[in-house]
Formats: sequence, structure tokens, C-alpha cells
Amino acid sequence: MAHPEKTKPWYRHLFVWLIISFPAFSVIGGLSLLVFSLNMDLGLVSDDYYKRGKAINAALDKDRQASTMGYHGVISYSQDGPSITATLTSTTGADLPEILSIDIMHATRGGMDNHLQLISRSPGLYHAPLGSPLPAGPWEIRLSTNEWRIHGRMQIPQSTKTGLSPRL
Repeated sequence: MAHPEKTKPWYRHLFVWLIISFPAFSVIGGLSLLVFSLNMDLGLVSDDYYKRGKAINAALDKDRQASTMGYHGVISYSQDGPSITATLTSTTGADLPEILSIDIMHATRGGMDNHLQLISRSPGLYHAPLGSPLPAGPWEIRLSTNEWRIHGRMQIPQSTKTGLSPRL
């Protein structure tokens, strides 16, 4: 007498689960990425891109104006104190302002940025104290007024002095 072969139910076959797993993992991965993308604000897309574009053009106009007026400078950083000293010159003989704004921006840490007003000690020489010493690292320096601006980079502690010029 022959015994009928017992067949396993469908859920006991390995290949069934293998076939089901690929679409299941795809759905789970897709839903995870959807939830992640909806909850994550990367800030790459701006709602006010037109205003930002106009601001970029205004900033470029400041660089062009500094170039036209022939402004160049040197920034010196002293850890004793700590303080910033700027020397400003104009190759065209343009008037030198009494007060300058300086932005000292860390390349990677926005919380360390400083904004100061430099006051003229004598024509072309400006000085301002800093609240605390600048930590080591790369720093972007921007010296400006309402009409123009010049830029430079400083790597502290390797350098404590840098030249400033219009960036075009």
C-alpha cells in the first residue's frame, strides 16, 4: 500500500518567504524614507529665493564699489587683550570712514561668529577689543561699510595677520 506524500503548507516553504521578502523590504524602506524626508528640514530650498538673489547682487555691488574705490586692508589679531586692528588704504585716494564694521566668521561653527564696530584711531588705522580670544581654526574676515566691503581669510594660530581685498 502506497503512502500519500505529505505536502507542507505554503507558509512552511522557504522560497515563498524569499519571494515575499523583496517587495516587503522595498515597501518598508520606501515608507521609512518618506517619513524621514517629511520630518527632515535640510534648508537647501529657500522660499524667498528671489529676495536672496537680490541680496547676493547687492553684496556683489559692494565688492565692485570697493574695487572701484581701490580699498585694501590688513587685519591683525592680538590674543593679548584680545583685540583686532585694521589698516585701510585706498589706491584712488577715496575718503576713509571713521567707523567700520567687521564680521569675523568661523568657517564651520556659526555660533562663534563676531560682529564688531572698528573705530578710527588715526586716518586708516582702526581698533576694537574682542570679548574673548578666537579659537584655533579657519576664519573669514569681512570689513565693510554700507557702500563697500573687502574680504580675507585667517588661519589661527598659524597666522594672526591677513590682507583684505575686494572679492570679484
